[in-house]
Amino acid sequence: CAGQPETLGRLCRPGPEAAVDTLVVKAFAARRPRLLHTAATDTDACAERHTAAIPLLAGAQRIGVLCLTSAETASFDSEEIDLLLELADDIAYGVDSLRTRELHRQAVESLRLRERAIESSINAIVISRSDPAADNPVIYANTGFERMSGYPLDEILGRSLRILLG
Repeated sequence: CAGQPETLGRLCRPGPEAAVDTLVVKAFAARRPRLLHTAATDTDACAERHTAAIPLLAGAQRIGVLCLTSAETASFDSEEIDLLLELADDIAYGVDSLRTRELHRQAVESLRLRERAIESSINAIVISRSDPAADNPVIYANTGFERMSGYPLDEILGRSLRILLG
């Protein structure tokens, strides 16, 4: 707060919480920055605040709101807002990238689990490419198929299942 000693961990409230909450909700819903000026009061000279709420957008998806508060009177001019919009875009990109990376990791883990289940199945599992011109060649066969048919996997891959007809 202006004129007060700085204390580690001391935070001044950014004005009435309800007004800031409304500002955040409006910025999130409108997908546009919103600004709020809270005037000082007789009981709290530290109450004067300028708050900017900037939505974090990843494409069409809203992922959050960057909310900044300043006690300076000339806060958040158009140049600062442009800079904050760029910062919000960078943050949104980073958050979206982290979420996408996590979804990818989960998908890979799920595929590995399915692959282990298919490979270890005692049932014969064969996958062929839908290509009538090439007689629907086998692109995958598990060890269950190898045991049941007697054909080594390297002999069946790339060939038609017609080989089983003799």
